[in-house]
Amino acid sequence: MSPRSRFCPRPSSAPASSAPLASGVIIDPMRLVQQYWKWLLLAGVVSGVLGVAAYLGLRQFMPRFDAVTAFQVSPAVESAIDMGLGGGEQEELETYMETQAYQLKSDQILGQVVRQSSFVGTRFAKQFVSASGTVDDVKALRELRDQVSTRRIPETQIITLRVRTPNREDAKIIADAISEVFLDDHRARTTRDMRNIKQQFERQVSTLRGEIQSLDTRIENLLGANQLTSIEEANSVALNEVRNLQPLLVDLLSDLAQTREQLKNYEASANNPGGPIIPQAVIRDVERYPNVVQLDGQITSSKAQLRILEAEQPNGRDRKRQVMIIDALVKEREKVVNEEAERAFPLLLEQLRDQVRNLEAAEAKMTESLETARSKLAQTTLALKQHSDLQNERAKKLEQIKDLEQRIADLDTLIDRPSRVREWQKAQLPDEIAFPRPIPIVGAFIVLIPGAVGGLIVLKEIREQRIRGPQDVLLIPRTRLLGVVPDVSMDPAAPERIEGAASEHPGGVIAEAVRQLRTTLVRECRERGHRVVLIVGGLPGAGATATITNLAVSIAGTDTNILVIDANLRRPRLHALLGAGEHPGLSEVLRAESSLEDAVVRTKVANLSLLPAGRRDAHIYERFVTPAMHAIFEQARREYDIVLVDAPPAVVSSDVIALAAHADATVLVVKALSEKRGLVARLRNQLSDCRAEFLGVVVNGVKASAGGYFRRNFQVTHEYGRGGDESLAGVAPISANGSLAILPPAVRETTAQVTPRDN
Repeated sequence: MSPRSRFCPRPSSAPASSAPLASGVIIDPMRLVQQYWKWLLLAGVVSGVLGVAAYLGLRQFMPRFDAVTAFQVSPAVESAIDMGLGGGEQEELETYMETQAYQLKSDQILGQVVRQSSFVGTRFAKQFVSASGTVDDVKALRELRDQVSTRRIPETQIITLRVRTPNREDAKIIADAISEVFLDDHRARTTRDMRNIKQQFERQVSTLRGEIQSLDTRIENLLGANQLTSIEEANSVALNEVRNLQPLLVDLLSDLAQTREQLKNYEASANNPGGPIIPQAVIRDVERYPNVVQLDGQITSSKAQLRILEAEQPNGRDRKRQVMIIDALVKEREKVVNEEAERAFPLLLEQLRDQVRNLEAAEAKMTESLETARSKLAQTTLALKQHSDLQNERAKKLEQIKDLEQRIADLDTLIDRPSRVREWQKAQLPDEIAFPRPIPIVGAFIVLIPGAVGGLIVLKEIREQRIRGPQDVLLIPRTRLLGVVPDVSMDPAAPERIEGAASEHPGGVIAEAVRQLRTTLVRECRERGHRVVLIVGGLPGAGATATITNLAVSIAGTDTNILVIDANLRRPRLHALLGAGEHPGLSEVLRAESSLEDAVVRTKVANLSLLPAGRRDAHIYERFVTPAMHAIFEQARREYDIVLVDAPPAVVSSDVIALAAHADATVLVVKALSEKRGLVARLRNQLSDCRAEFLGVVVNGVKASAGGYFRRNFQVTHEYGRGGDESLAGVAPISANGSLAILPPAVRETTAQVTPRDN
């Protein structure tokens, strides 16, 4: 199997996905506490000292004393519901108490207090005495507002009045003065309100009585206008008349319809174009005429005689003569019937016409009578409804008068009753200081100062632009975190130099981090067909060379034929780190002074070859953009499984852009607490615009704060690598997508969701 067969054929444009957009700064509270605990502890001590000092100073120079008066509020009586004083419900009581609490400290009450002689004699009032020797009411009122407060105690009927002054005697005197003024004002106001409400009720009663008189007049007018003594009786008579006329009219209309139909048929027979056709009904009537009946009798007698003759002389002459007699009688009968029918038919038509006219006249008269009865019924029904409405309205107004008269009686009783608000507990002379109190003062300092220090720490963290760890990389839009390499001081294996950590301490934390980076990098290259990967540092000292050294050793350990090219011609170090010594290298190959096969050096590490930088030449950098550089990379692609190229830092050299034009992929290495996020974003954009695909960022030299995820995972990883049996609880393995086990869980989960950007 050829070396190239290990990898998928490199597509011309490999698809890639985009990294998620970071939504904000990731703050780890535990890390901040562990990192700044000394500052927080110092802030706590200082805040405690300042709090105690503030309490002692306020107690000495600004003491305040409280005098408290309690008032009890009684529920409203049940009979006073809806009379303007409220009802006895709990909601009414709460509203009433809130109102009285507001009245207690209103300008109306306090304005009267500042004019009381007891208030004028207090030390509190002395500070408002003008040059004329009188108290300035406006200033005193303005200051007194700030010293007076009221409170309704929940679930009780108690309102408290609190007066706070620098002098204990003043607090009690002012509280008593406010209580006296408020109670007097409340009694006067309540009595005045009740009398006003009583007068309103009396006016309403008078108005209602006048409306009842007006209703009585309307009822009398209603009966007189309809000339009725009893609307109910008149309505009943009209209703019976309508009920009697309706069936009679129905029968009359039925007779009229039948007669019209008969007349129509007879007229049609009389006007027949072929001659009048006598209806059978007419013929039947004619057959009952006497002359026709007489002929019928003769015919019947002759037929009887014929039967006798037939019995005696079946073929005799008398029988024949009798038959001829019968035939003559039958013809005579037909002639008489036809003649009589022709004379009776016109007379019958005229009778039918007269009958129709009579029925129509009767129908019109009966219809008129029915309409008159219905109109009378409607009139009496309307009058009955109006009469009922007026009676109902009158009854309602009588009920309202009754209710108002009861309320007036209740008000008369309430006016003589004690006020709903009474003084439940008089103010006492304060025996202790109300302000300051030690716990609130000291507690406020302890909360505010450490809180301010904590806020400044968080603000500092938010404003920090340097890359400190993997979380900060995730804050850069469309930037993928490829790997994390801890600082050499974080490795319990204590390697002497980070460049040899993978080979000299394979069980160390750095070696494990490099293996995880190798897994991710090799998988990305296989999936996208990449072979030449350019490793670029952000700033000098980012650790790109050390990362390539350790990564190359780790990849070579997987039986992968790897070539490392030292393209950092400004400061080449790979030949010394990999033990190759001075040797012709990339410079000589670019100048065609040596072939790639001759310049490549086999290192002591199996499967690892090095193309050193070679002789430094000031004009060799321009050859990075020539076809010779492209040919070197193409030959390396054919002969090696993977090629890692070390380039100068991207910030100090433009060689990176030239080399990226020939490479397949690029990786940016940044050092923790060195590069800023803005710089990394700019370098990411520059590398993304090149031909090579930008795979992601490796954060190098990550240090853990005191304790935390990194330090615990570093220690467990090292112990496990040494064969220890320490618990691995809380340490996640390498996932299928290559996320790092030494990352904090939150970062590890975020990294697992990030996929490469689409070029």
